Amino acid sequence: KRNPNKSVEQQQATEWRTNAIQTKVQRSKDKLPYEIVEIEPLTKFYRAEEYHQRYWEKQRLRAAIGAVLIAGVSGAFDDLGGGAVGNFELWDGSGLGFDSVCNVVFLVGAAWMILERLIVRDVRELRSGDLIAEL
Repeated sequence: KRNPNKSVEQQQATEWRTNAIQTKVQRSKDKLPYEIVEIEPLTKFYRAEEYHQRYWEKQRLRAAIGAVLIAGVSGAFDDLGGGAVGNFELWDGSGLGFDSVCNVVFLVGAAWMILERLIVRDVRELRSGDLIAEL
């Protein structure tokens, strides 16, 4: 039943509320909790920086490399090659073993990620249709 004196939004809100009340009655019979969510007016929406977009697709290789480097620091690879990895030194007598190399590479990678986030500040207000255009 549509009332010609109400706007489309008001009619939709009335229908939604009627449905919500019916659902609440049904859920009370089921003994399931039910809360009504208040719909707030539309406000500005901002697109996050680029590194947040498809984050896991971009970061899983970094995460895997980080896990391998942490394992290298902990000595997990020391017995590989008959102990060659554990006895590896970058330069003879330098004391820079495999674990030190893993530490340096991990710390440089972490510093690069932080620097990347400080440099890339691509936050912008989205306009109507921006999200649809990207799909």
